[in-house]
Amino acid sequence: MSKEGKIINNNILSKFLTKHRAEVIDVCITEYDERAFVNGIREEGRQEGRKEGRQEGRALTLFSLVNSGNLKPDIAAKELGINIHEFEIAMKKAGMNQPVSKV
Repeated sequence: MSKEGKIINNNILSKFLTKHRAEVIDVCITEYDERAFVNGIREEGRQEGRKEGRQEGRALTLFSLVNSGNLKPDIAAKELGINIHEFEIAMKKAGMNQPVSKV
C-alpha cells in the first residue's frame, strides 16, 4: 500500500488537519489571497500595456502625419504634450524623418 493510501486509511491526515486547524485555515486563506493578488497584478500589467500601446499608436499616427507633410510638427508635439525638440527626437527614434512641411 502506498503512503497516501496509509494516510487515508488510518485517518492520519484528518488527525493532523484537526490538530493544526488554525494554521491550515490560515495557509488556505493566504494562498487564496496570493492567487487573487497575482491575478490583480497581471490585470494591472495588461491594462498598462494596452495604455502604452494606445499611446504609441497615437504617437506613430502623428509621426506619420508629420512625415507625410499633412500636419505641422509643433501641432503634433502639442497633441503629445511634449516640446518640439522632444517630438523630433521621438520621431527619429521611430525611424521617421521630418520632411519639408507641405502644411
